[in-house]
Amino acid sequence: EINIDSQYLKVVNKFVKLKLQGNQSDEKDISRLARFYLKNEKENDEDELLLDEEIGVFPTKCPISQMPFENPVTQRFSKNRKACVHTFEKAFILRLMHNKDTIECPIAACKKKVYKSSLHPDYEFLHHSRYKKFRDHITDALEYFNNIRNEEKEILDFAE
Repeated sequence: EINIDSQYLKVVNKFVKLKLQGNQSDEKDISRLARFYLKNEKENDEDELLLDEEIGVFPTKCPISQMPFENPVTQRFSKNRKACVHTFEKAFILRLMHNKDTIECPIAACKKKVYKSSLHPDYEFLHHSRYKKFRDHITDALEYFNNIRNEEKEILDFAE
């Protein structure tokens, strides 16, 4: 189990929140994050900050429109056994359904149905998408801090 300082987590959360909002984070926060990370890394080189497990394979585009998801819907948790489990962009599946309450799944190999009444937001996909963004930002931050550390090592090596 990884023992991470609570202050470190606060700084990471702030950094990620600012990155997700598209804002630049404060250099002071970045340097604090780097210090905590380097301290934690020195204390336990074998621990990994990020999980390497994958939650599963999630598509990034609607199979109908081939556009990135904005409002994904699914029937994955429907009690109806005839309902397909694919995720669609809400606007496109509703447009395809037009005035019908039920259609055949538009995915060629799927023999199940899409029921307008069973469509609901795909919270699992949304969670995975946010988690992936979070992981990507943390990976970017770690790469940034590793570059800083390498530059510091080069400077120290040069000074010797």
